[in-house]
Amino acid sequence: MLELIGASAVHPYGARPFGAVDMTLPSGSVLAVTGPEASGKTTFLKMIAGAVEFEGKVLLGGTPVRGRRDGVVMVFDDGAVFPLRTALYNISYPLLIRGADKTEAREAAERAARIMDITACLPFRAGALSPEERRRMSLARLFVRDAEL
Repeated sequence: MLELIGASAVHPYGARPFGAVDMTLPSGSVLAVTGPEASGKTTFLKMIAGAVEFEGKVLLGGTPVRGRRDGVVMVFDDGAVFPLRTALYNISYPLLIRGADKTEAREAAERAARIMDITACLPFRAGALSPEERRRMSLARLFVRDAEL
C-alpha cells in the first residue's frame, strides 16, 4: 500500500509545484498522472519514489520511502541510457550496480528483453537503436529486479 499524508514536493528555492496530497493506493493499484507541461507530474512521481525533497509523509507498506530507494523502480524521461554500451548492459545495469553475479544479471536482462520483445537488440549499442527500441530497453529495466513500487 502506498500512502501520502500531506505530501508536497519542495524545490531548492522554496517553490512547491503542487499542494499537499493525501492519498491511499492499495497494493496492485495503477495510478496515471496526467496534466499539462510543467504541472509537476514528474516531480510528483519522484516524490513518491523518494528522489526529491518533500514535506509530509510518503509511506510504502507503512515504511517511509525516504532513504529506502531499493524497493522502488522508475524509468526516467530520457531513459537514462548509456549510448556507448550494449542494450544488454543497459538492461542489466540495475543488478550490476547492486553487485549481482554477471551470469544472473545477464539471464535477468534476457528475460526482460523477451518481455519487451527486444532480444534482437541486446548485442547492439544503445545509441544505435531506434527511439522506440531505446524506450523499450529502458522499460525492460523495470523487470530485472523485484520492487514494491
